[in-house]
Amino acid sequence: MTDDADVLRMRWLAELRAEKAASEEEAVAAQWRAEANRLRPRRRDSRRPTRQGSRAAGVERFESALAEFLGGAAVPGDVLRIAAENWVVLVGGRLDTAREWWASGISPFDDSVWELHLKGVRPDDLGRRWQGKSLLQHFRSGVPAERCAELALRLRLGGVPKSA
Repeated sequence: MTDDADVLRMRWLAELRAEKAASEEEAVAAQWRAEANRLRPRRRDSRRPTRQGSRAAGVERFESALAEFLGGAAVPGDVLRIAAENWVVLVGGRLDTAREWWASGISPFDDSVWELHLKGVRPDDLGRRWQGKSLLQHFRSGVPAERCAELALRLRLGGVPKSA
């Protein structure tokens, strides 16, 4: 009889261990599913434009504006597309700001505008004059973007910058 009781107890303990292991496995699986659901991109309403869709539309607008700005100059389509994508990022999709940069003398294909923009120089600063040259001329002659930003701020505030 002791053997039967031991066998029953062993079966019962084995079943308990199996149930515990299964519940632990289920808990881990539930955590994984929750994490996967959290990381999975949410479905959007198909009537609302996606960020990628609106960015593509922005790039197309910039391509058209660049073509207009260039006045029909022959520029390969892929070069025009890359320039448009860069400008969308640079000015945050604001075509009017891009046009201000272009009107101030920055070419749509000039990568140096990134340095100036990141240092806080605005399009209207590029025409400000100091020592007989515009800020843009100073920048193109080799004055670092940091110094141009400092000059721009001082000229904006009406101060006279120290000599470069």
